[in-house]
Formats: sequence, C-alpha cells, structure tokens
Amino acid sequence: MSVEIRFTVTNDNPDTIWNRLAARLGREPTNAEAAAEVRRILADEPAPEPATQHERTSR
Repeated sequence: MSVEIRFTVTNDNPDTIWNRLAARLGREPTNAEAAAEVRRILADEPAPEPATQHERTSR
C-alpha cells in the first residue's frame, strides 16, 4: 500500500523576498533569480533599479 500526500502553501504576505522580487521584476521570479536575491540580501548589497517597460519588453 502506498500513500501520496500533497499540499500547497500560499503566502499572501507582500513582504516576502519572493513577493518583493516579483513586484520589482513585474513577473514571477525564477528560482535562480530568487536565490541570487537572497545572496544579495545576505551580502547587504543595494537592490538594482527596476527595469523600465521598454527594457522588460525588449529582452
């Protein structure tokens, strides 16, 4: 007999690293971007300036 358990966690707190990064990027971040953001925070570096609409669409 095997049992499979699945669960989903939702965090609507706007102050999480993930949510703040998503707001700054204007989209959901990748896992690599989130990891880089955590490393940046731990290194106490300033956040980069948000991309303009033109920069977001021209990539």
